[in-house]
Amino acid sequence: MEKEGITQALKSWPVSFRVFCIGKEMSGIFRSIVSLGFEGVSIQSTSMFPNPAPTDEDKMVILLSDGDSQQLESIAKSFYQAGVLTLIVSTTTIDKLNGICDAMTVSHIESMPFIVKSLLEPIIKQGKINYDFNDLYNTLHNTEKFKIESAISRNNENRIAELVDNLTDLRGNFILSGSEYISLVFYLNKDANPPLAISEFQPLLEYIGGFPENVSVLWALNYDDNLRPNEIRLDTIASGKNLKV
Repeated sequence: MEKEGITQALKSWPVSFRVFCIGKEMSGIFRSIVSLGFEGVSIQSTSMFPNPAPTDEDKMVILLSDGDSQQLESIAKSFYQAGVLTLIVSTTTIDKLNGICDAMTVSHIESMPFIVKSLLEPIIKQGKINYDFNDLYNTLHNTEKFKIESAISRNNENRIAELVDNLTDLRGNFILSGSEYISLVFYLNKDANPPLAISEFQPLLEYIGGFPENVSVLWALNYDDNLRPNEIRLDTIASGKNLKV
């Protein structure tokens, strides 16, 4: 596993997006993160690279940790103060976020590969309705907290409507007293059957229209050929200082 980590790190250097696994409990998911197979992403363990530093090429760093630690805060602070979008995914809440990172979320270790995939996939893969790094940056920059959820529809007639219905609890996760941000990224197989019609997105537009003006909503459409032709997946990235994580 250590040799694989070194190979992955060297193969993709220099890069714009970096992922670090921090803590003794993180060794079990390191291989899972590497197996996501994203080109141009450096994936490293701090057991091998204990003092990573930001470079001029860095745009985003994702720090996966088995809890709060001095090492986590030191690494996060160095990237954040260098202007790199700095995201922490930890098994415990990090209370002192000011000057440390842009945003953090709490997750079980086994769910961290899914979070990494949801953050990287839309900005690395070319979509039908595109979502790029600037969109992700605007969604997460200096928002303190973020949360990612996913749902799949196999309903041939009302696929988008069914996924939007799954979002009904999302508004309950916000205390709408400040600026909040939501990105909705839909994924389908390129050979989707039946083909997706633009008219199917009307429930989504109505849903977005129901948010207050201080909630910024972006949406995109991308491809994932790991999905079956009758499946559509929706990944929701929500952020904001008042978000419940």
